[in-house]
Amino acid sequence: MAYVFHNRNENKDKYDGLVKEACWIRNMGILLTLGLIVCVMVVPFSLMSFCVIGFGVLNLVYLMYKHGNVMNEAGILASGVSGENRVFNTLSQLPNEYVVATNVPVSYGENRSEVDALVMSPYGMYVVEVKNHKGLIAMSLS
Repeated sequence: MAYVFHNRNENKDKYDGLVKEACWIRNMGILLTLGLIVCVMVVPFSLMSFCVIGFGVLNLVYLMYKHGNVMNEAGILASGVSGENRVFNTLSQLPNEYVVATNVPVSYGENRSEVDALVMSPYGMYVVEVKNHKGLIAMSLS
């Protein structure tokens, strides 16, 4: 089996942060909903209570929208991390003469990027960029 160096996966860290943010948004939505229910049940109906309830409902709709966006972004990152992990597991099955480095940071001046995998062997060095998309990949030489 190939020797594999695993570096920290920044996309996994971003995913974890987004999941925490989504949980916070969800919890704020639950608290706001409970507050609205209590407000409707306890506070006598007036123009002020109508405004407070309307404002609360608008905030609840915003939180639902924000939660959806955060979860969508987290899903995209999770898909990428999953694809990378499958490729890394496959690369680790290469013969002993191969060395694989994952999530290799690359920088040039102010620009910073990351190579998903760098495969080194007596036969050459290969840069691997992983994409986890379904569908057909087509190429044109023109």
